[in-house]
Formats: sequence, structure tokens, C-alpha cells
Amino acid sequence: MHIFNIIFSVLLLPINLICSFWLFDEVLKLSKMTFRGFLNQMSGKVPSATGGSTRMRSRSRRRRMGIILKYLLSTSSDPDLTLSLFYRYCWSTIPGFFALGLAGYSAYLSQSPNKNVYALLGNIALLAVNIALVLAGIMYRQKHPLDKDTAELLEKQRQEDRKAGQKHRTKNIIVYTLVIGFFLGFILFFYFFASNATSSPQTITSSNQVEEVIDNTRVYEVLENRGFETANIATTYWSYDQEKLMYVAPGIKEDIRFEFYEYSNDETIEDVYYQIIEDITSNSAEESHEQDLSGGGKLFTVNQDNVLSVVLYQGETLVYACSLDTSHEIEEILDEIGYI
Repeated sequence: MHIFNIIFSVLLLPINLICSFWLFDEVLKLSKMTFRGFLNQMSGKVPSATGGSTRMRSRSRRRRMGIILKYLLSTSSDPDLTLSLFYRYCWSTIPGFFALGLAGYSAYLSQSPNKNVYALLGNIALLAVNIALVLAGIMYRQKHPLDKDTAELLEKQRQEDRKAGQKHRTKNIIVYTLVIGFFLGFILFFYFFASNATSSPQTITSSNQVEEVIDNTRVYEVLENRGFETANIATTYWSYDQEKLMYVAPGIKEDIRFEFYEYSNDETIEDVYYQIIEDITSNSAEESHEQDLSGGGKLFTVNQDNVLSVVLYQGETLVYACSLDTSHEIEEILDEIGYI
């Protein structure tokens, strides 16, 4: 669902620009010009974007906006209304930037699928804002119709614009489609890449990866469905043979901690298994038990100070879990992920 939310959010950017454009169009009408005519008039008058520091780019951007606004005010039949509409237009584009923020949030939620509904609700809210912008434009134009002379002048300009653009119309459509497609495609690629990076934030890649006995992505899914918090959870034994650690899936819910580890080979797994046992039994244990698993590997349980700790390994994967008094949910999780 997070992929749908990312696409939804990114598409809301051009949708917002389209839905809010009527405000800028009204500004142009006060100056008795079309958008094409405005571009022709501003050609060569507005400095291009410059490199340099963020401060310099910000200053350059303010300068360009100042030049545009000064020109519009100088040609407007109602400068006060032009100024008001211009600032309203600037504010109306903010939902587009919020949409990009929601796309980033959706990418982050790739590891928390049960929270995707919040991103979806945010997208729906932004869509509602854009619909409201369109309705506001319809009502504004009904209350502020153009006078006959201005309407005829603008229609004449539009006809001239269409005639001037007819010669290169097909070429322009192709170019604009490619540019817009590339821009949106780049944004989508960026967020999809971020989504993949966060879907397993503690994954360590290796060129010597072996076939997985247990689907590690299934572990996150099971923990999330059971209400465990899985985002930004520190793991207890991350440092044990860290250079051979390939994947970690931790989760916390109330007094239960569950940690899934995957290593590059089974020899490392056994070493880590005994290191963890040594660590959790450093104090006197009330009750401990170890047994061989039917599919290979071992299971160790220890109860001390009313805390039950479980350590088990199989193949290249290992689980460390602990809880107060009971291990029923731990056993259920192990069963769901196919461990026992």
C-alpha cells in the first residue's frame, strides 16, 4: 500500500499546480495578457538560476520573484488586487510541497504497513484541498467576470498564441511530455529507492548471500500485524560478529522483545548462540533448558527474576526473545514465521 501512497502523493504535485493556476491566470488577466504573452514579455528580463550557496540561491530566487511581481504590478489595472491574488497563488501551491513530504513519509512507512492509512488519509485531505481550490476558482470567476473589452482582447491574444504555436505544436507536446515525465519519474525513483532503503533499515548486504531458510521480510510482517513497534528499535546483540550479520528484524510490544538475526553462515550462528547464552546466564538462573530442534539447531530457555529468555537458531538464522513470565506469544510468532 505504501507504493500506492507514494504514487498518489507525487501525482498530487502537478495536480496542485493545475488546480491553483487559476489564481495566477487572474493576475495575468488584470494585466490583460495570456500566459504565453507573459512568458514572451519576461524573456530575458528574469535572471536564470545560479549555483553557489543556499543563501545565494535564495537571494537569486527572491530577486526573480521581485522582478516578476514588479512587472505585473506595473501593468495591472488593479495593483492591490494583483498583489493579493499573487500572494494567494503562492500560498495555494504549498499543498504540493506537503504532498512531496507525504511521499517521503510513505516511503518511510514501508517498514510499518499498519500505519499506511495515515499517509492515505493525508493524501485524501490534500486532494480535497485541491478540489476546494478548483471550486474557489469557479466561484471567483462567477463573481468577477471580465469586462467585454478585456475578454475580447484576451481572446484575440489566445488566437494569436494558438496560431504561433501551431507550427511546433506536435514537437512542443512531445518535449513537454518528456520533460514532465522525466521529472515525475525521477521523483518516483527517488522515493522508491528510499522505500527500499528503509524497508530493512538494519540490513547488511553481502556478495556471498546464501539462500534464506526463513523469509526475513515475513518476520517484520508478523511483528507489525501483532502490534509490535519495529521502527528504529535497537537490537541487543547487534555487535556479535557484526561483520557477518546480514539482516536484523527487531520488535517490542509492552514487556516482550523479539529479535531475528540472519548471518552469512551457520558456523557463525552457533558461536553467537552460545555467546548470547553466556550473556543471559551470567547471573544465577532459576530454571534453564536446552534441546535440539527437529530441523537442526538448538533451543535454549532460561527463567531468572521472572524474565523468560529464549534463544534458538536454525540454518543461518537466530532468534533472541524475552518476556515477563510467559512465552506464549513468542511461541506463536516462531510458529507463524515457520521457525518451529
